[in-house]
Amino acid sequence: MFCSFQLHAQSITAKMVKPLIESSSLRKSTYKRRMIGIKKKAMELATLCGITVCIVSFGPDGELETWPENSAAVRSAVDRYRDCCKLETEAEADEDSLIDEKMATLERIEREIVDTKKENSRKILRLMQTMAHDLTSRVDLLKAAFEQSNADGDGIVFDEMINSVYGTHPRFSTTPHILEVYRVLFELIFRSVKFRRIANRSLQSELVLVRNNNFSESASFRTSRDSI
Repeated sequence: MFCSFQLHAQSITAKMVKPLIESSSLRKSTYKRRMIGIKKKAMELATLCGITVCIVSFGPDGELETWPENSAAVRSAVDRYRDCCKLETEAEADEDSLIDEKMATLERIEREIVDTKKENSRKILRLMQTMAHDLTSRVDLLKAAFEQSNADGDGIVFDEMINSVYGTHPRFSTTPHILEVYRVLFELIFRSVKFRRIANRSLQSELVLVRNNNFSESASFRTSRDSI
């Protein structure tokens, strides 16, 4: 009961706001009396805890008052305080500089990633265009060979075979499926049997297997693979 009453009294005292003393003479006397008590408490704190304590105060009339009475001790404490403030300021500046440096590094890396992606995309596009032109040239060569074979009377017409299986022949196409078709056709004709004259029905069955991505079941493809 006593404990709760004491705590309640302390909370009321802490909430009380003491106004400025209006009387100049009373204000000066209060300052002197309170300063004596503050200096006594500062001396007790320094003695009991073995620490450096310094009081710097300007009175009601602007007069300077310090503790300890020795001005050298006061100056030493003030210099120590300034050094601590300087170290804190430098640490904050170093931290801000480090954050700025990391942000700049992240922005640079992000720009490099974007530039690398663009350059890789351009390289891939150029490579695909080169492959498409190269494969189209090979298909044109195959077409000429088929047309020559057709002129001899025992071959087939290239465009008719492609259109019957895939539709209109796409020139300069870069889709993976069409590129694979070109590759298999080239191997079927030039590597497996070296300009072997293929009957109309046989080549159609081979192309159907190519269209269905069933390259392993293609007899000519197996022959081409084994001969490589």
